[in-house]
Amino acid sequence: MLGIPEWSKKTALIIYEPDCTQHVQVIRELTRLLQSQCNFKVLSEMTRHEQIRHSKTDFVLDSVKQADVVLIVVSENLRAAWQARQQGDNRSTRVPSVGELLLQSVRNAVVLRSKSVQRVAVRFDYTPAMTDVDSELAVVSKVYELMRDINQLLLTLRGVKKSTQLLTLTCCLKILAQDSGNVVDTSKLTESVAAARQHYQQQVPVTDATADLMPRHDTSKEITPLDTAQHRDIDVHVDGLPSNPTSGYASALASDLHSAGGQCWD
Repeated sequence: MLGIPEWSKKTALIIYEPDCTQHVQVIRELTRLLQSQCNFKVLSEMTRHEQIRHSKTDFVLDSVKQADVVLIVVSENLRAAWQARQQGDNRSTRVPSVGELLLQSVRNAVVLRSKSVQRVAVRFDYTPAMTDVDSELAVVSKVYELMRDINQLLLTLRGVKKSTQLLTLTCCLKILAQDSGNVVDTSKLTESVAAARQHYQQQVPVTDATADLMPRHDTSKEITPLDTAQHRDIDVHVDGLPSNPTSGYASALASDLHSAGGQCWD
């Protein structure tokens, strides 16, 4: 089956703030999944290193302008930076990262209603459960959890609403007739999330407060079927993903940031 032309694909912008090297690997595998299963053209710090080196301002403005969907990965560092700003901690001279600038730009677009864009947020199952904070940060009503909600996440990104689908005989026969091409292999993403989980738990001592954050079951090597939306046969190609990506280029010229609009948070 022929792939979808690049010009006709929807664009997904991934906003994240890496907590560790393992977290970056999660973003890499998530990018591959969005490209192969949702047919998205993906924009992120990981796929646009050269543009960011040239101008962070242009990257932030262009990315938000081009995005049809914004996927916000609520990491510990992104949450901490947002909370610090909300609490009025403006004493820090730290240069905001690209992830922070992207998040603020998206939040401004929502407040000003300058663009209608689908926003989706995800979080890890092993970090502190702060769903209210996460949803407020990302300006969404629901935050999906990796890996528990991966099916719902993919269906949402593909524009499928399960509540509006009618389970007819024709639909059932169609599902039964489909081959294994309708099975989504999430094993690599599952493995990368497991590695990030292990790293996180090694950094945080296990106490009564954190015991409930341990994984409930082992989902490594899991292959998850999508019960809706037809799978397309597309070559998996991640645009310009480096083997060892870095985060945000926070040490870039401050003048480039000031031109983005001054304050980076509400």
